[in-house]
Amino acid sequence: LMVDRVHAEITAPDQQLDWRGQVFALALQQWQLYHRHPWILESNLVRLSLGPSYLDAAELLVSALERLGLAPGDIQQSMAAINSYVHGAARSDMLSREASMRSGVSAGEFSKAREEFWSSYFDLDRYPAHTRLWTFGALNDSRDPFEFGLNRLLDGIERLKGH
Repeated sequence: LMVDRVHAEITAPDQQLDWRGQVFALALQQWQLYHRHPWILESNLVRLSLGPSYLDAAELLVSALERLGLAPGDIQQSMAAINSYVHGAARSDMLSREASMRSGVSAGEFSKAREEFWSSYFDLDRYPAHTRLWTFGALNDSRDPFEFGLNRLLDGIERLKGH
């Protein structure tokens, strides 16, 4: 009942947006919902009760995906992939925040402390792929990882159109 209740916070995206804008907006709302109510991430979201607020939120996502013109099975699979991605990304973010709170070391401070490892102790020859990432600054990529991943997922869903 609690999970259903908080899903009432998810509202319809702007109807002027295309399918992708609507799905992105809904996924962002779900991400924010998990951050406002992190206890949800500890519940079983795979076998939850199908209450009206949860179904209302799911209906918004299905309707947005229908705008792309996918087959019903592709819509269902896409919805499951989006929900799994947002859930997993939010859970990882929550664990990172918890680690910062418990240790008193922010994520930025943690990354900075690791720089010594990369420059002093890392075996460049044993890990050539990691060496390339470190050498070219990829480990300090400032792009938002949630948005990056969501956009790549939506790119893949878009490719389903016409299959």
